[in-house]
Amino acid sequence: VGGKTGVNLAEGKNLLGAFWQPEAVLCDTETLASLPPREWACGRGEVAKYALLEGAAGASLLELDLEDQVARCVAHKATVVAADEREQAARALLNYGHTLAHALEAVDLAGGSLDLRHGEAVAIGLLFAAHLAERLGRIDAARVDEHRWVLARLDLDGTLPPGLSAAELVGHMAKDKKAAHDLTFVLDGDGGCAVVPGIDPALVTATLEALGARP
Repeated sequence: VGGKTGVNLAEGKNLLGAFWQPEAVLCDTETLASLPPREWACGRGEVAKYALLEGAAGASLLELDLEDQVARCVAHKATVVAADEREQAARALLNYGHTLAHALEAVDLAGGSLDLRHGEAVAIGLLFAAHLAERLGRIDAARVDEHRWVLARLDLDGTLPPGLSAAELVGHMAKDKKAAHDLTFVLDGDGGCAVVPGIDPALVTATLEALGARP
């Protein structure tokens, strides 16, 4: 839907590619019935992202049937992309939860064995981003619990896999395409999600360690 085409590199995801908008997008939801449960997580992680981006209105997304959920998520993304195709501003918000998610995927691309589906990684990234936002005073514990509730409604687990190195993850996150010689995250706040640059690496490390990562 967004027109991005690219390849995965050991250095990270979405770092090399091009923009090429499709002539059409076909959403054949009947095909999803053929997929095993873990493959559903690939889409559900993105549904969770849109529900959380929508704030208070996001809970209603989870009440829709599958076709209407897909249509609403696609409409949300298409509206954002139409206004900012090359991610110079608002499109970066669509990366909510993806900074840590891409770092986790980079661990696997570099030879790790996490075996995470994309949506599973996004779920972990969403909950991490909520905890980071809470440490920064942007949201309260109740909003962090809302993140957990959204993930649970979609059968997603936002738990960080054991044994990961916080230092390694921070290193991967520093290469994120949103970053400009710093650590940049999409974080929730009183006014909704926003791109927040210049996050202290020590705070990111502390948040990862609190969630179970080793130093």
